[in-house]
Amino acid sequence: MFNMPINTTVSIPLIGDETLTLIPPPCGYRFKKTLLQEYKLKNKITDSSGQIQSEYRSALHGTTSPYIICLEHCETYVIKSDEAITINNHTAAEKFDELVAPICNKIEDEVFKFISLIHLFKEGEFARKRSFYTFGIGPFCYDKTVTYEDSITFLQDPMTIEEAEVAAITDLLYNHNKAYSILKPVVVDALEYTYRVIDNATNYKSMVTPLEVMFLNNDYGQKKVMLSKRIGAFLGKNDIEMKAIYDTVMAIYEDRSNAVHEGCVSPITRSALNELRNLVREATKKYISVVEQELAANPAITFEEIKATLISTLKGTKRKVEITLTETSDCNDFCSLLWK
Repeated sequence: MFNMPINTTVSIPLIGDETLTLIPPPCGYRFKKTLLQEYKLKNKITDSSGQIQSEYRSALHGTTSPYIICLEHCETYVIKSDEAITINNHTAAEKFDELVAPICNKIEDEVFKFISLIHLFKEGEFARKRSFYTFGIGPFCYDKTVTYEDSITFLQDPMTIEEAEVAAITDLLYNHNKAYSILKPVVVDALEYTYRVIDNATNYKSMVTPLEVMFLNNDYGQKKVMLSKRIGAFLGKNDIEMKAIYDTVMAIYEDRSNAVHEGCVSPITRSALNELRNLVREATKKYISVVEQELAANPAITFEEIKATLISTLKGTKRKVEITLTETSDCNDFCSLLWK
C-alpha cells in the first residue's frame, strides 16, 4: 500500500445574506470574499456572456464591484492506495475519483453539519449549489464538482445573523457533537430537507414525523393526543404554556392528517410551516440537553433508551395543574388528563 498525500482545495459559493459570515466556520475552513471578476472558478458560476447564472444571483453582493463569498477549505490528506498514481498512469483519472471519495465524504459531512445546525438555530434560508474540488498529487491535478440538484437557490426569506446571536450559534455548532450524532437521523436531517423542497404541504407533513419519533414509542391510543400532551409537558414552563402548546400540537396534527388523508392543504401556509419548524427547533434544542444528561451517565446509551426514559418521566409527572379554560367541552379536566 502507498501512502499518498493529496492536496485538497474546495470552494463553495455561499448563496445567502452576507451576515452569515459572522458565524465562525468549522476548524480548517474560512469565508473568503472575492470580486467576481477575480474568482478563479468564475466560469463555473457565470454564463457564456460572463453574467452570473440565475441560481447564483443570491450569492452576488455589491453593485459597482460585485463580489461573492465562498466557504473554502485547503488541506493535505493522506490516503492509501494499492498502486502509485502518476501523471503517466492512464488509469489515474478512473481510479482517482474512487480514491478521493472518502475525502469528499468527510468534507461534505462537515459542511452539512455546519449548514444544518444553523438552520436548527433559527428560521431563514441560505444554500449551496455546488462544491468545487481540486485535488493534486505532484504534477497530477484532478477537478471534481459536487452538485446539490435539489438545492433551492431562490431565497424567499434569507437568513440574517445578528452579532448578539453569534455566541449561541457557536455553542450549538461546536459543543454538542455527540448529541448531534444521535439526533441527526431523528430530526436534523428532516429539518434540513425542508429547505430543499418548495412545497409547504410536503414540508409540513415531513416536520410532524420527527416529533412523533421523539415523543411516541409504540403507544396505544390517539397519537395526536399523546403527542400533544407530551410536547406540552416537555416545553411548557407553566400551566398556561403547557395548555397553549397542547392546543397548538393538536391543531398541527389535525392539519397534517387532513393534508395526508383528505388532500386539504389550504391551511398550510408558509407562516404555518415556519411555526411548525420553530416548534421542532424548540423541542430539539431542549432534547439535546436531555441527550447529553443521559450520555453523561451512560456514554453507550442509545436514542431509543433515551426516548423511553424521557417518555416515562413525562407520563409519570404528578403535578397539580391549575388552569382556566374558556372551553365548555370535557377538556375542563385537562390537567388530570395531561399527567396520565
